Amino acid sequence: MSYTLAELLTPRNRPTLEAMLMAVLQETTIEGMPGVRFPVTDWQPGGFERTHMKMIATGLLDREDTIRMITAGGFLDLASTLEDADGNPIEGWMELLASKWYLLNRYEAGYSRQLLTLTCTSGPGPYTRAAGEIIAMSPVTGNRYTNEAEVTIPDGGSVTAIFKAEGPGIAWADSAETIVVLVTPGLPGVTVTNAPSVAGVPANYISGSGSLAVTSTTVTTTPRTVKIAFTAAGRVSDSSARFTCTVYQGQAVTTTGPFVASASFSQGDLTIGFTDGATGTQSFDEGDEWIVGVPGTPLLQAGSDKEQLSALAQRCRDRWPSLSLVPTGNRFAGMVRECQSASKIGITKVTTRASTTVAGVENVYIAGPTATATPTQVAAVQAYVDERSSDVDMANVIAAEDAPISLGGTVKCRRGTIDTIKANANLAWQTYIAGLDLGGEPPDGLVKLLALENILNDAGAYNATGLTLNGSAADVVLTGLQCASVAAWPNGLPSDALTWHEVA
Repeated sequence: MSYTLAELLTPRNRPTLEAMLMAVLQETTIEGMPGVRFPVTDWQPGGFERTHMKMIATGLLDREDTIRMITAGGFLDLASTLEDADGNPIEGWMELLASKWYLLNRYEAGYSRQLLTLTCTSGPGPYTRAAGEIIAMSPVTGNRYTNEAEVTIPDGGSVTAIFKAEGPGIAWADSAETIVVLVTPGLPGVTVTNAPSVAGVPANYISGSGSLAVTSTTVTTTPRTVKIAFTAAGRVSDSSARFTCTVYQGQAVTTTGPFVASASFSQGDLTIGFTDGATGTQSFDEGDEWIVGVPGTPLLQAGSDKEQLSALAQRCRDRWPSLSLVPTGNRFAGMVRECQSASKIGITKVTTRASTTVAGVENVYIAGPTATATPTQVAAVQAYVDERSSDVDMANVIAAEDAPISLGGTVKCRRGTIDTIKANANLAWQTYIAGLDLGGEPPDGLVKLLALENILNDAGAYNATGLTLNGSAADVVLTGLQCASVAAWPNGLPSDALTWHEVA
Protein backbone atom coordinates (compact mmCIF):
# COMPACT_ATOMS: atom_id res chain seq x y z
CA MET A 1 0.00 0.00 0.00
CA SER A 2 1.36 3.42 -0.94
CA TYR A 3 0.98 6.56 1.16
CA THR A 4 1.21 10.25 0.41
CA LEU A 5 3.53 12.46 2.50
CA ALA A 6 0.53 14.13 4.11
CA GLU A 7 -0.83 10.74 5.19
CA LEU A 8 2.51 9.67 6.65
CA LEU A 9 2.71 12.88 8.66
CA THR A 10 -0.77 12.39 10.15
CA PRO A 11 -0.61 9.65 12.80
CA ARG A 12 -3.71 7.51 13.06
CA ASN A 13 -5.48 7.72 16.42
CA ARG A 14 -6.38 4.79 18.67
CA PRO A 15 -10.04 4.46 17.55
CA THR A 16 -8.84 4.19 13.95
CA LEU A 17 -6.32 1.51 14.88
CA GLU A 18 -8.96 -0.37 16.88
CA ALA A 19 -11.31 -0.29 13.89
CA MET A 20 -8.56 -1.68 11.64
CA LEU A 21 -7.92 -4.56 14.07
CA MET A 22 -11.63 -5.29 14.35
CA ALA A 23 -11.95 -5.28 10.55
CA VAL A 24 -9.19 -7.89 10.23
CA LEU A 25 -10.94 -10.12 12.77
CA GLN A 26 -14.29 -9.71 11.06
CA GLU A 27 -12.80 -10.89 7.76
CA THR A 28 -11.18 -13.96 9.34
CA THR A 29 -13.06 -17.26 9.56
CA ILE A 30 -12.80 -19.58 12.53
CA GLU A 31 -10.68 -22.64 11.76
CA GLY A 32 -12.83 -25.74 11.24
CA MET A 33 -16.00 -23.69 11.00
CA PRO A 34 -16.40 -22.59 7.35
CA GLY A 35 -18.35 -19.35 6.97
CA VAL A 36 -18.26 -18.58 10.70
CA ARG A 37 -16.39 -15.38 11.57
CA PHE A 38 -15.30 -13.83 14.84
CA PRO A 39 -18.34 -12.27 16.52
CA VAL A 40 -16.69 -8.91 17.18
CA THR A 41 -20.03 -7.10 17.22
CA ASP A 42 -21.06 -9.18 20.22
CA TRP A 43 -18.11 -8.16 22.40
CA GLN A 44 -19.19 -6.13 25.42
CA PRO A 45 -17.52 -2.79 26.32
CA GLY A 46 -15.09 -3.42 29.16
CA GLY A 47 -14.81 -7.09 28.30
CA PHE A 48 -11.54 -8.90 27.75
CA GLU A 49 -11.69 -8.87 23.94
CA ARG A 50 -12.33 -5.13 23.59
CA THR A 51 -9.74 -4.31 26.25
CA HIS A 52 -7.24 -6.51 24.43
CA MET A 53 -7.84 -4.57 21.20
CA LYS A 54 -7.36 -1.24 23.01
CA MET A 55 -4.07 -2.47 24.45
CA ILE A 56 -2.75 -3.46 21.03
CA ALA A 57 -3.95 -0.20 19.43
CA THR A 58 -2.26 1.83 22.18
CA GLY A 59 1.01 0.05 21.53
CA LEU A 60 0.75 0.83 17.83
CA LEU A 61 0.34 4.56 18.52
CA ASP A 62 4.07 4.87 19.27
CA ARG A 63 4.82 3.24 15.91
CA GLU A 64 2.58 5.77 14.20
CA ASP A 65 4.48 8.70 15.68
CA THR A 66 7.81 7.08 14.82
CA ILE A 67 6.74 6.81 11.17
CA ARG A 68 5.83 10.49 11.22
CA MET A 69 9.18 11.55 12.67
CA ILE A 70 11.24 9.33 10.37
CA THR A 71 9.41 10.69 7.35
CA ALA A 72 9.65 14.33 8.40
CA GLY A 73 13.25 13.88 9.49
CA GLY A 74 14.38 13.57 5.89
CA PHE A 75 13.14 17.02 4.85
CA LEU A 76 14.76 20.26 6.05
CA ASP A 77 11.57 22.27 6.54
CA LEU A 78 9.80 19.44 8.37
CA ALA A 79 12.75 18.29 10.48
CA SER A 80 13.31 21.83 11.78
CA THR A 81 9.71 22.08 13.05
CA LEU A 82 9.15 18.62 14.55
CA GLU A 83 7.34 18.52 17.89
CA ASP A 84 6.36 15.74 20.25
CA ALA A 85 2.83 15.04 21.47
CA ASP A 86 3.17 17.76 24.13
CA GLY A 87 4.27 20.42 21.65
CA ASN A 88 7.95 20.39 22.68
CA PRO A 89 10.50 20.70 19.85
CA ILE A 90 12.35 17.55 18.81
CA GLU A 91 15.79 18.88 17.96
CA GLY A 92 17.64 15.64 17.32
CA TRP A 93 16.19 14.96 13.86
CA MET A 94 17.33 18.28 12.39
CA GLU A 95 20.75 18.05 14.01
CA LEU A 96 21.20 14.48 12.69
CA LEU A 97 20.09 15.46 9.19
CA ALA A 98 22.48 18.42 9.10
CA SER A 99 25.39 16.39 10.45
CA LYS A 100 25.05 13.25 8.30
CA TRP A 101 23.81 14.68 4.99
CA TYR A 102 25.28 18.20 4.95
CA LEU A 103 28.34 17.84 7.25
CA LEU A 104 27.17 20.79 9.34
CA ASN A 105 26.95 21.03 13.12
CA ARG A 106 24.64 23.31 15.06
CA TYR A 107 26.56 26.16 16.67
CA GLU A 108 26.30 27.00 20.35
CA ALA A 109 25.54 30.39 21.92
CA GLY A 110 28.14 33.17 21.60
CA TYR A 111 29.38 35.80 24.06
CA SER A 112 29.08 39.60 23.94
CA ARG A 113 32.32 41.61 23.91
CA GLN A 114 32.41 45.30 24.86
CA LEU A 115 34.95 48.13 24.93
CA LEU A 116 35.00 49.52 28.48
CA THR A 117 36.90 52.62 29.54
CA LEU A 118 38.53 52.59 32.98
CA THR A 119 39.46 56.00 34.44
CA CYS A 120 41.59 56.62 37.54
CA THR A 121 41.73 59.86 39.49
CA SER A 122 45.15 61.34 40.29
CA GLY A 123 46.83 59.79 43.30
CA PRO A 124 45.80 56.17 43.95
CA GLY A 125 46.99 54.65 40.64
CA PRO A 126 48.37 53.13 38.59
CA TYR A 127 46.79 49.67 38.78
CA THR A 128 47.66 46.52 36.81
CA ARG A 129 45.28 43.59 36.78
CA ALA A 130 45.56 40.24 34.99
CA ALA A 131 42.94 38.87 32.62
CA GLY A 132 39.67 38.12 34.39
CA GLU A 133 40.49 40.15 37.51
CA ILE A 134 38.37 43.22 36.71
CA ILE A 135 34.60 42.75 36.86
CA ALA A 136 32.16 45.43 35.67
CA MET A 137 28.37 45.29 35.79
CA SER A 138 25.31 46.89 34.24
CA PRO A 139 22.83 47.87 36.99
CA VAL A 140 20.09 47.92 34.33
CA THR A 141 20.34 44.21 33.51
CA GLY A 142 22.67 42.82 36.18
CA ASN A 143 25.00 41.47 33.46
CA ARG A 144 28.68 41.20 34.43
CA TYR A 145 31.79 41.46 32.24
CA THR A 146 35.46 40.58 32.80
CA ASN A 147 38.61 41.86 31.08
CA GLU A 148 39.99 39.57 28.37
CA ALA A 149 43.65 40.55 28.78
CA GLU A 150 45.94 42.24 31.31
CA VAL A 151 45.04 45.89 31.85
CA THR A 152 47.09 48.75 33.28
CA ILE A 153 45.03 51.75 34.44
CA PRO A 154 47.27 54.86 34.47
CA ASP A 155 47.23 57.23 37.41
CA GLY A 156 45.17 60.29 36.48
CA GLY A 157 44.28 58.80 33.09
CA SER A 158 42.13 56.31 31.20
CA VAL A 159 42.53 53.07 29.32
CA THR A 160 40.08 51.24 27.05
CA ALA A 161 40.03 47.44 27.14
CA ILE A 162 37.95 44.56 25.81
CA PHE A 163 35.60 42.92 28.31
CA LYS A 164 33.71 39.67 27.72
CA ALA A 165 30.28 38.81 29.13
CA GLU A 166 30.18 36.15 31.81
CA GLY A 167 27.32 34.38 30.05
CA PRO A 168 26.33 33.73 26.42
CA GLY A 169 23.22 34.84 24.55
CA ILE A 170 21.41 37.90 23.23
CA ALA A 171 20.47 39.12 26.72
CA TRP A 172 24.08 40.21 27.27
CA ALA A 173 24.26 42.90 24.55
CA ASP A 174 24.01 45.85 26.98
CA SER A 175 23.40 49.33 25.60
CA ALA A 176 26.02 52.07 25.67
CA GLU A 177 26.52 53.93 28.97
CA THR A 178 24.88 51.19 31.07
CA ILE A 179 27.95 49.24 32.28
CA VAL A 180 28.93 51.69 35.00
CA VAL A 181 29.43 49.63 38.19
CA LEU A 182 32.88 48.35 39.12
CA VAL A 183 32.42 45.12 41.09
CA THR A 184 36.12 44.41 41.67
CA PRO A 185 37.33 45.64 45.10
CA GLY A 186 40.72 47.25 45.70
CA LEU A 187 40.53 49.86 42.93
CA PRO A 188 39.82 53.15 44.75
CA GLY A 189 39.46 56.13 42.45
CA VAL A 190 38.60 53.99 39.40
CA THR A 191 35.36 54.33 37.43
CA VAL A 192 34.11 52.37 34.42
CA THR A 193 31.79 53.04 31.51
CA ASN A 194 30.98 51.72 28.05
CA ALA A 195 30.25 55.15 26.60
CA PRO A 196 30.32 55.58 22.81
CA SER A 197 33.28 57.35 21.23
CA VAL A 198 33.44 59.87 18.39
CA ALA A 199 34.75 57.11 16.12
CA GLY A 200 35.25 53.41 16.55
CA VAL A 201 38.56 51.60 16.75
CA PRO A 202 39.49 50.95 13.10
CA ALA A 203 39.08 47.29 12.21
CA ASN A 204 41.42 46.03 9.52
CA TYR A 205 42.76 43.15 7.55
CA ILE A 206 46.13 44.17 6.12
CA SER A 207 49.51 42.89 5.09
CA GLY A 208 51.37 46.23 5.12
CA SER A 209 53.17 47.73 8.11
CA GLY A 210 51.43 51.12 8.16
CA SER A 211 48.72 52.26 10.52
CA LEU A 212 45.65 54.49 10.53
CA ALA A 213 44.13 56.71 13.22
CA VAL A 214 40.76 58.47 13.26
CA THR A 215 39.93 61.61 15.22
CA SER A 216 36.93 63.90 15.52
CA THR A 217 35.80 66.68 17.80
CA THR A 218 32.22 65.56 18.55
CA VAL A 219 30.04 62.48 18.49
CA THR A 220 28.42 62.77 15.08
CA THR A 221 24.70 62.90 14.44
CA THR A 222 25.12 61.20 11.05
CA PRO A 223 25.97 57.53 11.75
CA ARG A 224 27.91 55.86 8.97
CA THR A 225 30.61 53.35 8.16
CA VAL A 226 33.80 54.47 6.40
CA LYS A 227 36.00 52.02 4.49
CA ILE A 228 39.53 52.95 3.43
CA ALA A 229 40.84 50.59 0.71
CA PHE A 230 44.34 50.88 -0.75
CA THR A 231 44.49 50.58 -4.53
CA ALA A 232 48.24 51.17 -4.93
CA ALA A 233 51.04 50.01 -2.66
CA GLY A 234 53.58 52.41 -1.22
CA ARG A 235 54.41 54.78 1.59
CA VAL A 236 53.07 58.10 2.84
CA SER A 237 56.54 59.68 2.82
CA ASP A 238 57.01 59.35 -0.96
CA SER A 239 53.30 59.83 -1.91
CA SER A 240 53.24 56.47 -3.68
CA ALA A 241 50.38 54.84 -1.71
CA ARG A 242 46.84 55.49 -2.95
CA PHE A 243 43.44 54.65 -1.53
CA THR A 244 39.70 55.04 -2.06
CA CYS A 245 37.19 56.10 0.58
CA THR A 246 33.75 54.44 0.62
CA VAL A 247 31.01 55.76 2.90
CA TYR A 248 27.98 53.62 3.82
CA GLN A 249 25.21 55.77 5.24
CA GLY A 250 21.78 54.19 5.46
CA GLN A 251 21.34 52.48 2.10
CA ALA A 252 23.53 54.97 0.24
CA VAL A 253 27.03 53.91 -0.85
CA THR A 254 29.47 56.60 -2.03
CA THR A 255 33.03 55.93 -3.19
CA THR A 256 35.56 58.70 -3.83
CA GLY A 257 39.18 58.63 -4.89
CA PRO A 258 41.71 57.31 -5.42
CA PHE A 259 43.64 59.76 -3.27
CA VAL A 260 47.33 60.03 -2.51
CA ALA A 261 47.95 58.88 1.06
CA SER A 262 49.23 61.84 3.05
CA ALA A 263 49.63 62.64 6.73
CA SER A 264 45.89 63.33 7.08
CA PHE A 265 42.67 62.99 5.11
CA SER A 266 39.32 64.64 5.88
CA GLN A 267 36.04 62.77 5.55
CA GLY A 268 33.16 64.88 6.80
CA ASP A 269 33.72 65.54 10.49
CA LEU A 270 36.53 62.96 10.64
CA THR A 271 40.27 63.33 10.25
CA ILE A 272 42.02 60.15 9.15
CA GLY A 273 45.75 60.04 9.68
CA PHE A 274 48.14 57.63 7.94
CA THR A 275 51.48 56.62 9.44
CA ASP A 276 54.26 54.73 7.67
CA GLY A 277 55.74 51.61 9.11
CA ALA A 278 59.45 51.17 9.78
CA THR A 279 61.88 52.57 7.22
CA GLY A 280 62.47 50.16 4.38
CA THR A 281 59.15 48.37 4.75
CA GLN A 282 56.15 48.48 2.47
CA SER A 283 53.78 50.58 4.59
CA PHE A 284 50.59 49.96 2.63
CA ASP A 285 49.87 47.08 0.25
CA GLU A 286 47.29 47.00 -2.49
CA GLY A 287 44.14 45.47 -0.97
CA ASP A 288 44.80 46.68 2.59
CA GLU A 289 41.54 47.87 4.16
CA TRP A 290 40.39 49.67 7.30
CA ILE A 291 36.75 49.93 8.41
CA VAL A 292 35.65 52.62 10.88
CA GLY A 293 32.23 53.04 12.49
CA VAL A 294 31.01 56.56 13.22
CA PRO A 295 30.18 57.12 16.02
CA GLY A 296 32.12 54.39 17.76
CA THR A 297 30.03 51.76 19.50
CA PRO A 298 31.41 50.07 22.62
CA LEU A 299 29.76 46.80 21.53
CA LEU A 300 32.30 44.83 19.51
CA GLN A 301 30.28 41.65 19.28
CA ALA A 302 26.71 40.97 20.33
CA GLY A 303 25.97 37.72 22.11
CA SER A 304 24.00 35.15 20.15
CA ASP A 305 21.73 32.34 21.30
CA LYS A 306 22.16 28.72 20.29
CA GLU A 307 21.43 28.39 16.58
CA GLN A 308 17.75 28.13 15.76
CA LEU A 309 16.78 24.94 13.91
CA SER A 310 15.34 27.03 11.09
CA ALA A 311 18.71 28.79 10.72
CA LEU A 312 20.50 25.44 10.67
CA ALA A 313 18.11 24.30 7.93
CA GLN A 314 18.95 27.43 5.93
CA ARG A 315 22.67 26.74 6.24
CA CYS A 316 22.00 23.29 4.82
CA ARG A 317 20.16 24.83 1.87
CA ASP A 318 23.10 27.18 1.33
CA ARG A 319 25.17 24.17 0.36
CA TRP A 320 23.40 23.92 -3.00
CA PRO A 321 24.02 27.36 -4.57
CA SER A 322 27.77 26.84 -4.27
CA LEU A 323 27.50 24.01 -6.83
CA SER A 324 26.20 26.39 -9.48
CA LEU A 325 28.48 27.56 -12.30
CA VAL A 326 26.77 30.96 -12.04
CA PRO A 327 27.47 32.55 -8.63
CA THR A 328 24.40 33.67 -6.70
CA GLY A 329 23.72 35.90 -3.73
CA ASN A 330 22.82 32.87 -1.63
CA ARG A 331 26.37 31.60 -2.07
CA PHE A 332 27.71 34.63 -0.23
CA ALA A 333 24.91 34.52 2.35
CA GLY A 334 25.96 30.94 3.00
CA MET A 335 29.54 32.05 3.55
CA VAL A 336 28.38 34.59 6.15
CA ARG A 337 26.44 31.93 8.02
CA GLU A 338 29.42 29.60 7.94
CA CYS A 339 31.62 32.43 9.27
CA GLN A 340 29.21 32.77 12.20
CA SER A 341 29.21 29.02 12.76
CA ALA A 342 33.00 28.84 12.73
CA SER A 343 33.84 31.87 14.86
CA LYS A 344 30.59 32.88 16.64
CA ILE A 345 31.27 36.54 15.87
CA GLY A 346 27.64 37.50 16.50
CA ILE A 347 26.32 37.86 12.92
CA THR A 348 22.90 36.23 12.63
CA LYS A 349 21.18 38.22 9.86
CA VAL A 350 22.19 38.52 6.22
CA THR A 351 20.73 39.48 2.88
CA THR A 352 22.29 40.18 -0.50
CA ARG A 353 21.74 42.53 -3.44
CA ALA A 354 23.60 42.67 -6.72
CA SER A 355 25.67 45.84 -7.04
CA THR A 356 24.09 48.35 -9.41
CA THR A 357 27.43 50.02 -10.14
CA VAL A 358 30.03 47.22 -10.38
CA ALA A 359 29.45 44.10 -12.46
CA GLY A 360 30.13 40.79 -10.71
CA VAL A 361 29.95 42.28 -7.21
CA GLU A 362 27.33 41.28 -4.67
CA ASN A 363 26.53 43.66 -1.80
CA VAL A 364 26.17 41.56 1.36
CA TYR A 365 24.32 43.29 4.22
CA ILE A 366 24.86 41.85 7.71
CA ALA A 367 23.64 42.46 11.25
CA GLY A 368 23.73 40.93 14.70
CA PRO A 369 20.74 39.72 16.75
CA THR A 370 19.72 43.07 18.22
CA ALA A 371 21.85 45.66 16.35
CA THR A 372 23.62 46.16 13.07
CA ALA A 373 27.14 44.84 12.53
CA THR A 374 30.15 46.61 14.03
CA PRO A 375 33.25 47.48 11.94
CA THR A 376 35.11 44.62 13.63
CA GLN A 377 32.43 42.19 12.51
CA VAL A 378 32.31 43.65 8.99
CA ALA A 379 36.09 43.29 8.66
CA ALA A 380 36.01 39.69 9.92
CA VAL A 381 33.23 38.67 7.54
CA GLN A 382 34.83 40.49 4.59
CA ALA A 383 38.10 38.64 5.18
CA TYR A 384 36.27 35.30 5.43
CA VAL A 385 34.35 35.93 2.19
CA ASP A 386 37.39 37.23 0.29
CA GLU A 387 39.31 34.05 1.03
CA ARG A 388 36.52 32.06 -0.66
CA SER A 389 35.78 34.36 -3.60
CA SER A 390 37.34 34.59 -7.06
CA ASP A 391 38.42 37.42 -9.32
CA VAL A 392 35.14 37.26 -11.25
CA ASP A 393 32.65 36.98 -8.40
CA MET A 394 33.25 39.14 -5.35
CA ALA A 395 31.28 40.42 -2.38
CA ASN A 396 31.22 43.75 -0.65
CA VAL A 397 30.25 43.26 3.02
CA ILE A 398 28.22 46.14 4.47
CA ALA A 399 26.66 46.76 7.88
CA ALA A 400 22.88 46.84 7.43
CA GLU A 401 21.16 50.16 8.06
CA ASP A 402 20.38 50.36 11.76
CA ALA A 403 16.73 51.03 12.68
CA PRO A 404 16.56 51.46 16.48
CA ILE A 405 13.14 50.74 17.96
CA SER A 406 12.39 52.95 20.97
CA LEU A 407 9.54 52.04 23.30
CA GLY A 408 6.97 54.06 25.22
CA GLY A 409 3.91 53.49 27.37
CA THR A 410 2.67 52.71 30.87
CA VAL A 411 2.57 49.28 32.50
CA LYS A 412 0.71 48.29 35.65
CA CYS A 413 1.74 45.26 37.69
CA ARG A 414 0.68 43.50 40.86
CA ARG A 415 2.59 44.59 43.93
CA GLY A 416 5.94 42.87 44.32
CA THR A 417 6.12 41.57 40.73
CA ILE A 418 7.70 44.47 38.81
CA ASP A 419 11.32 43.27 38.90
CA THR A 420 10.41 39.80 37.66
CA ILE A 421 8.12 41.15 34.93
CA LYS A 422 10.75 43.62 33.77
CA ALA A 423 13.39 40.88 33.47
CA ASN A 424 11.04 38.55 31.59
CA ALA A 425 9.84 41.33 29.28
CA ASN A 426 13.41 42.45 28.52
CA LEU A 427 14.46 38.97 27.43
CA ALA A 428 11.27 38.41 25.43
CA TRP A 429 11.63 41.76 23.60
CA GLN A 430 15.28 41.06 22.75
CA THR A 431 14.27 37.60 21.53
CA TYR A 432 11.56 39.13 19.33
CA ILE A 433 13.98 41.64 17.77
CA ALA A 434 16.57 38.90 17.29
CA GLY A 435 13.99 36.75 15.50
CA LEU A 436 13.26 39.45 12.90
CA ASP A 437 15.23 39.15 9.70
CA LEU A 438 16.51 42.20 7.85
CA GLY A 439 13.46 44.11 6.69
CA GLY A 440 11.15 43.11 9.57
CA GLU A 441 8.28 40.63 9.66
CA PRO A 442 7.16 39.53 6.20
CA PRO A 443 5.29 40.27 4.06
CA ASP A 444 4.95 43.95 5.01
CA GLY A 445 8.28 44.50 6.76
CA LEU A 446 6.86 45.32 10.18
CA VAL A 447 7.97 45.61 13.76
CA LYS A 448 4.63 45.04 15.44
CA LEU A 449 3.22 47.05 18.33
CA LEU A 450 1.02 44.05 19.19
CA ALA A 451 4.18 42.02 19.78
CA LEU A 452 5.21 44.40 22.57
CA GLU A 453 1.73 44.26 24.13
CA ASN A 454 1.70 40.45 24.03
CA ILE A 455 5.19 40.29 25.54
CA LEU A 456 4.16 42.47 28.49
CA ASN A 457 0.97 40.49 29.07
CA ASP A 458 2.78 37.16 28.85
CA ALA A 459 5.41 38.45 31.30
CA GLY A 460 2.64 39.01 33.87
CA ALA A 461 1.65 42.67 33.54
CA TYR A 462 -1.80 43.65 34.85
CA ASN A 463 -2.32 45.89 31.82
CA ALA A 464 -0.36 48.11 29.42
CA THR A 465 -1.65 51.39 28.01
CA GLY A 466 -0.39 54.07 25.65
CA LEU A 467 2.20 51.77 24.10
CA THR A 468 4.28 53.26 21.28
CA LEU A 469 7.08 52.27 18.93
CA ASN A 470 9.34 55.16 17.90
CA GLY A 471 6.83 57.59 19.38
CA SER A 472 3.80 56.34 17.46
CA ALA A 473 0.96 54.00 18.42
CA ALA A 474 1.48 52.03 15.22
CA ASP A 475 3.68 49.35 13.71
CA VAL A 476 7.10 50.39 12.41
CA VAL A 477 7.64 49.71 8.70
CA LEU A 478 11.16 48.76 7.60
CA THR A 479 12.79 48.57 4.20
CA GLY A 480 14.35 45.34 3.02
CA LEU A 481 17.85 46.36 4.08
CA GLN A 482 17.07 47.79 7.52
CA CYS A 483 17.90 46.02 10.75
CA ALA A 484 15.45 46.44 13.63
CA SER A 485 17.57 46.95 16.73
CA VAL A 486 17.14 47.49 20.44
CA ALA A 487 17.49 51.25 20.90
CA ALA A 488 20.21 52.59 23.15
CA TRP A 489 19.46 53.00 26.85
CA PRO A 490 17.16 54.36 28.20
CA ASN A 491 14.64 53.84 25.37
CA GLY A 492 15.24 50.34 24.08
CA LEU A 493 14.12 47.81 26.70
CA PRO A 494 10.83 47.55 28.59
CA SER A 495 12.66 47.84 31.91
CA ASP A 496 14.15 51.25 31.16
CA ALA A 497 11.84 52.72 28.48
CA LEU A 498 8.37 52.18 29.96
CA THR A 499 6.65 53.80 32.96
CA TRP A 500 5.86 51.22 35.64
CA HIS A 501 3.22 51.33 38.39
CA GLU A 502 2.28 48.86 41.11
CA VAL A 503 -1.34 48.09 41.88
CA ALA A 504 -2.76 46.23 44.85
